[in-house]
Amino acid sequence: MTNGLAFTVRFGTNEQLYTGTLGAGVFGSTNLGHTWSPSNNGLSTPSVYSLTSTSDGFIFAGTDGGGIYRSTDLGTNWIQVNNGLSSFRIYSLTSNPQRMVFAGTLGTGVFRSTDGGLLWERMNNGLVSAFIYAVAASNTGEVFAGTPSAGIYRSTNNGNSWTQTNSGLTNLNINAIAISPDGYVYAGTEGSGVFRSVEPITSIASNEPFPQHMRLEQNFPNPFNPMTTISFQLTGNSFVSLRVFDVLGKNIVTLVNGPKPTGKHSVPWNADNIPSGIYFYRFSSGHFSETKKLVLVK
Repeated sequence: MTNGLAFTVRFGTNEQLYTGTLGAGVFGSTNLGHTWSPSNNGLSTPSVYSLTSTSDGFIFAGTDGGGIYRSTDLGTNWIQVNNGLSSFRIYSLTSNPQRMVFAGTLGTGVFRSTDGGLLWERMNNGLVSAFIYAVAASNTGEVFAGTPSAGIYRSTNNGNSWTQTNSGLTNLNINAIAISPDGYVYAGTEGSGVFRSVEPITSIASNEPFPQHMRLEQNFPNPFNPMTTISFQLTGNSFVSLRVFDVLGKNIVTLVNGPKPTGKHSVPWNADNIPSGIYFYRFSSGHFSETKKLVLVK
């Protein structure tokens, strides 16, 4: 490496390791960091603050001034993917198993892409601070955003809305967030060290007030391509069925078919292999049943 100041380190696939640097772009290693090679073809902004990768092997690099770059060939080549962004200063990136990518920006909050970075949507409902220094996503729909003055915000619906979650924090200057495999959230602060959530994510969710009514939400986004999220809430532990049908009534996919606990739930659907068209999703739980329309546009 020609630059020893590394901002971020990220594993890709097949033990490929990447690091973003100040002024020298991205370096890659295929031997767990023993040797490094520059990986900057197409990357015209050399200061890389953040990296993330998705389950299909895409790698995203957040830069200071050039927005977001994407590589689909393990870092060999990069292209800018800034459609929808209103700030090109990207301080943090994260992704979830559903291939949603979240970007924390300097001055314009959080952006989300559900289509591999082709389009970004601003997701700031409930955010007070537009300066996002850290983002971290779980595999169950939770996303956490760290700010330099307002602490941590949490979303339970993949960024559609946010609430502050600062109980126990004595320092609200959050520079880093990580989620451990067992669900605990860690926050790195400026001047007060590291904090850890008292309970894992699944336990935090159970502390929210129980819903008073059964409800099926409209999927978001809608229209969509190819990712969308369907949310519903349960007033008690119940067996749940959530299925998607075409206009002829054929069952296209079963998203949920089993018991679910009381509370709010979000289920992502990746329709990558489904043709464009109008579809319907039907939610059933006990005596409650509701159907809504969704539109897939490719």
